Amino acid sequence: MKKYLAFAGAVLVLAPAVFLHSAAAFQQPVSRPTKAAKKPVDFTAKLNGTTDSLGKTGVVPKIQSAAIAKDGTITVRVTIVDSNDLALDRLGAVTPGPVSMSFIAAYIPAGQSQYVSYTTSVSKPTLNLTMPPQTQAANDSGGTFATNSIGDYTYTFKTKAPATFDATVTTSIGVSAQRDLSAYGTFDEWSETGNDVFNFVPNGSPVTVTRSIATTADCNQCHDPLIGHGGSRLKVELCIMCHSPQTINADTGLTMDMKVLIHKIHMGSSLPSVIAGTPYRIWHRGAWSDFSTVVFPQDVRNCTTCHGADAPQADNYKTNPSAVACTSCHDDVNLATGVNHVDRKSVV
Repeated sequence: MKKYLAFAGAVLVLAPAVFLHSAAAFQQPVSRPTKAAKKPVDFTAKLNGTTDSLGKTGVVPKIQSAAIAKDGTITVRVTIVDSNDLALDRLGAVTPGPVSMSFIAAYIPAGQSQYVSYTTSVSKPTLNLTMPPQTQAANDSGGTFATNSIGDYTYTFKTKAPATFDATVTTSIGVSAQRDLSAYGTFDEWSETGNDVFNFVPNGSPVTVTRSIATTADCNQCHDPLIGHGGSRLKVELCIMCHSPQTINADTGLTMDMKVLIHKIHMGSSLPSVIAGTPYRIWHRGAWSDFSTVVFPQDVRNCTTCHGADAPQADNYKTNPSAVACTSCHDDVNLATGVNHVDRKSVV
């Protein structure tokens, strides 16, 4: 039986779809030809994905284009459709359920491999007030929407890229869309969610640099599906835009960089600090998420299980171990089979 991780209050489980009852068909007078009953619309939010095992989602966002103007103005054009590929009204006036969308804009600096976010927020400590505030990668806040047509929108970020922004490097826009179908039933938040990430170079050059060390498909070998932050994050390609070295937890001082965070979460009960009696937990949105009892699946023997061949940089653990900080946690890195999870250093 699979054991799923709880992250930031979200439990990685598969929820059954909720089906709505149909209204009775309208009956025509007997003196007139009887019309066929109109089939009621199924507003049921379905699971995210493209396969029969995962089903489909209640909202599918797709970023069509993005740009950064010379003055730093960031814009993105996004379309949203339902599980039948029908356009959705963002405000919910024409189609059932309003759709909220949040956006993040980040870039990979020249010569580097991880994101730096243009969009940030300041996180203040709520537990240990002696800790300094932290400027973290975050979603944009206060931007504006323009309607091109139903289901087709342009979002202008409130955040501007600095005047010195590099127009020659890979820039990415991420979106999390959430459709509110609460008027039609009770659904898990994640079943009404869709994510997308769009890569471009502001000066129009082709994209040659990306960051893809593990894919959502890799994660979903065990997490079916992967979810985080209460259900609003379903794609690891979006997660890594915030979870970079730029983001430090203001309450604990711990890095939220994905390559450190995920390895520590999966080591859980095997972390030397946990074995010594210090729990590995993260304070987020007013609650602790404790990963101290997580047991990494025993059938996972090496790095290739999580870093599959579908990720362009999946073999970084072999070709450039320091890029994923393998040797900071492990005494022995076997370049043929991956890290032996027994041979680890005494690090937290």
